[in-house]
Amino acid sequence: MASNPFQQLDVFWNISRKNKKLKDCYRLLYHKELWKKAYTNLYPNTNIDEKIIDNIIERLRHGTYRFSPIRQKTKASQLNFQDRLMFEVLNMMLQKIYEPIFSEHSHCSIKNRNYHTALLDIKDSWRGITWCIHGEIGGNWSPIHFQILLNLLGQKIEDRRFLLLIHHALKCGVLNGWKINETQTSNFSKLLLNIYLHEFDSFIEYHLNVKHVRFANSFVIGIVGTKESARKIQFLIREFLMDKLHLREEETLITHIEKEIPFLGYEFTLNKQWNHSIMIKIPAKRIQIFAVKNGYGNLQNFTVEPRRKLINLSEIKILLTYNKELETIANYYKLADNFHLLKKLFYLAERSFLKTIAFKRRSTSKKVAMRMRRYQQGRLCLVQHKQGNQIVHTFLKLKDLKK
Repeated sequence: MASNPFQQLDVFWNISRKNKKLKDCYRLLYHKELWKKAYTNLYPNTNIDEKIIDNIIERLRHGTYRFSPIRQKTKASQLNFQDRLMFEVLNMMLQKIYEPIFSEHSHCSIKNRNYHTALLDIKDSWRGITWCIHGEIGGNWSPIHFQILLNLLGQKIEDRRFLLLIHHALKCGVLNGWKINETQTSNFSKLLLNIYLHEFDSFIEYHLNVKHVRFANSFVIGIVGTKESARKIQFLIREFLMDKLHLREEETLITHIEKEIPFLGYEFTLNKQWNHSIMIKIPAKRIQIFAVKNGYGNLQNFTVEPRRKLINLSEIKILLTYNKELETIANYYKLADNFHLLKKLFYLAERSFLKTIAFKRRSTSKKVAMRMRRYQQGRLCLVQHKQGNQIVHTFLKLKDLKK
């Protein structure tokens, strides 16, 4: 084994790429530098507490490390500190082992891949598709899934102590469902899910002559052919999931490419006006739901609401709250061909912001707007004086964000 743990991880990568089994993974956990890197990944602006690392390594040497139980709705940030560190180290190791063999059409828990690359996979290479099968993979999580996952890991890793450690992590509840929740699911959990569903990708690529893209448990399959051939492929997928992975397809539909097909909060369809390419769109309903959920009002009849729950915050914090929400949705939908659809949402949010500040000041939206537009060419602004400096906070507009 290499003295440098990161060189050893590269060795793991090369061995895995050659479809060989890996050994001696557990001893890599004794390297302090690996834990320091994991610590920095999780807490980049915090000094490393080496005593915590030493304690974990010592317990690993004696085989006495145990995970704390994880409740179903526990956020990743609320996990036991030492367990969170452990999950990050295991995640770093398993990523190096599995990234060389993961499908290029799998876009979760892989470096430089995300929901945007999943959508671009469809947009860039799905010309000629006629029918799509789309849905989610699910089922009730049970001990049989633990055993299947451990068996899959055992096909790649020949290290009893390392596999036993992952077994303990599974028993504590690190993976208790098939749906990904960005605030509740740790990177390690997402990676384990991806390892499990890698079998699904392999089945499609080696046994079915179709296009496919998967992000976590959401998938879409593109077929050149008739609806009847799509039904046959759907049947084969259902059989594989039930027989091999003890899972099932959920809410799975077969839709013609000329209709809107939902995927990862977007929808895609055939663009007949542009070389029969694939068009990726924002569903109008998604924006309406976002407006109601955040308390802006109703987009359909343009009813504006003040956000009374924010009244006790400072005006600067209220503005920054709106800006963060709008930036988040704009970044999520930056690939959309109808990105301009967000203009109306941004305008509704701006009206809601004015109403909220007016309610806080016991004034009117018109008076608030007049006072705020004095600073930057008519833009809504709030000025903050801090340590003798003047900081101008501007309400976000869609044109401020690069698509």
